[in-house]
Amino acid sequence: MLNTEVVKTFSSFRFSELSQPICSSPLLRISGKSASQMPSTAILQEVRQLYGVSDRLDSLAEQHPVISEALLVISGSVRNTATLLEVLVATKMVPPSALDSAN
Repeated sequence: MLNTEVVKTFSSFRFSELSQPICSSPLLRISGKSASQMPSTAILQEVRQLYGVSDRLDSLAEQHPVISEALLVISGSVRNTATLLEVLVATKMVPPSALDSAN
């Protein structure tokens, strides 16, 4: 049941929403560089860690039936966040190799 919820949630995004800037906040500026110039590898490392958290929560859900539904919901949310971060990196950030060639 959770997999259908994930697919339903992810498919509810419209392409136009994904092509819009996610945030124009000045908080995305670090040391005078825009967020698109930040190394994507650091964010992708966090993505891997989020997937690991999601997997561990799934495992805990199997071990604790009393709270398994809540753990699965949280696990799905963490996994969705990781996926959205991957999409953000893939669509909005400059690959580290492009930064090296620009200098």
